[in-house]
Amino acid sequence: MRKKLNRSQLTKKLDKAFSKYVRLSRSEDGYCKCITCPALKPPAEMHAGHFIRRGVKTTRWDERNVQPQCPRCNVYCYGEQAKYFRALEAKYGRETVDELMQLERDYRAGNYQKLPLPDMREMVEDYKEKVKNLKDQL
Repeated sequence: MRKKLNRSQLTKKLDKAFSKYVRLSRSEDGYCKCITCPALKPPAEMHAGHFIRRGVKTTRWDERNVQPQCPRCNVYCYGEQAKYFRALEAKYGRETVDELMQLERDYRAGNYQKLPLPDMREMVEDYKEKVKNLKDQL
């Protein structure tokens, strides 16, 4: 029988599977383009950069909020938020960016519910399966 993971352990597993999926699903010919600069790198060398920081639970695993980002932009340039905003606006439209920002405001106001553990478990398995399918296509 498998041990039930607690929220912290599930969060780590989900972060890992989600990050792999984001980077692989947005790669082309074995490379990802950084959302905020022209850098092209293999998916394993990119980060899954968050527009709304990942501490905001309402957008942490929202695929619209997370894009491949080079380590330089994501870490050393603090996410290049202005460039990220413009890139998301060009990719999804202003309405989507506004929706993500509203989700952040709702979170900060306490208007959210924690994701249930069974849902997190299901998401981990779903993203693992998606990653496997993407790798099979390569």
